[in-house]
Amino acid sequence: MIKIHTIYDESFHFEKNKRKDIQYHFKKRTKMVLNILSKYNPLKIIDIGTADGESLKIIKRNLPDSQVIGTDYNNKLLKYSLYKGISCDAECLPFKNNSINALMLTAVIEHLKTPKNFVKEAKRVLKKEGLIILTTPVPFFESIAKKIKYLKNDIHYECYNFKKLSELFNDFKIIEKRKFMVTPFGFPFEDFFEDILNFLGIDFFMLNQLFAVIKK
Repeated sequence: MIKIHTIYDESFHFEKNKRKDIQYHFKKRTKMVLNILSKYNPLKIIDIGTADGESLKIIKRNLPDSQVIGTDYNNKLLKYSLYKGISCDAECLPFKNNSINALMLTAVIEHLKTPKNFVKEAKRVLKKEGLIILTTPVPFFESIAKKIKYLKNDIHYECYNFKKLSELFNDFKIIEKRKFMVTPFGFPFEDFFEDILNFLGIDFFMLNQLFAVIKK
């Protein structure tokens, strides 16, 4: 049974290359994930919901010794990836027990109908001290995006805040949680500005969330 819904088909690959906002969201989320990965330098990284595999280009360029694999339910999108792609359900991962160093999910967890099944699978495939790094929209701003029809027909089963994410991953150790993305399009010195806002605890108007945990 398929438990992940997405509007992405082959058109996503071409639309992303045309729209500045989609390009920005993609690059920003990947950069946030990479900041965590770079601290641990994992050898085997799985990008769940990889779409056309563009995130893996950035990851591989910065972590050249890592093995990167993308998974996505839509195998038509996978053909655009330069790296190994596997068509599968996010809640039934085709990997051996204790074989993966890191799982990354950018804008994916909100698409899972039964996220507890994914957490169970993640615990199975991750090695001890393996990473899960995810991003997900801030619920308040996602509700606004839906009202103005920015998300179009995107199916999000649940909107997550840090409390809900902590409850979902309660068997893992949280290593980082922070909000990011001040605007949908970005601006010069945005990272520096975000660091200041996070340091001051003024993050209530940021649009996205980063959440990272380690398998105990």
